[in-house]
Amino acid sequence: MALHPVGPLPASIYWRRRALVLVVVLAVLLLGGSFLGGGDGVKTPQARTQPTSSPTPVRSSGPPVPPSACPDSALKLETDTDEARYPVGGKPEITLVVGNTSEVTCTRDLGTKAVELLIFSGEDRVWSSDDCSKGNGSAVVKLKPGARSAVMLTWQGKRSKPECEGSREQAKPGTYRVVARVGTLRSEGAVFRFHS
Repeated sequence: MALHPVGPLPASIYWRRRALVLVVVLAVLLLGGSFLGGGDGVKTPQARTQPTSSPTPVRSSGPPVPPSACPDSALKLETDTDEARYPVGGKPEITLVVGNTSEVTCTRDLGTKAVELLIFSGEDRVWSSDDCSKGNGSAVVKLKPGARSAVMLTWQGKRSKPECEGSREQAKPGTYRVVARVGTLRSEGAVFRFHS
């Protein structure tokens, strides 16, 4: 940068421009130092409405409090199948989607111990994912407000009874519906057909 500016404009204008550039560079360096410099390692969300303010570290006196369990009233259950019609002997793939409709982050167990999928034909209970399953596992999922988590399962198309008693007969042609249960929350969902 030349000490004596040369150009068609008065020298004072060039000096003002240089001073402005210097102020901007210093501001960038100072703000960059506040973001990248040492701290206590706590990351805090920045308000987008105040881009020029420096972040204020939040110090906690103890470990972070984990989210509480999602109550039934905060959840919405939706079920679906990969097809609307299957030949007899087909294997419907069932998807259960669990959504958090509340305004707070919460957790819910979506493991085999807490989730059950049932299939009915009219009032006839045809099958349950709990009947012949030996799974008793937990899978606690954290759901942010509006977040959804999916559980997928393939039904082999055969009837079942509690404790897996009796023979496993092939389900016959007809209309079937899926019922989902998460804890004590139940919801009816997808309807599909078996055809010959």
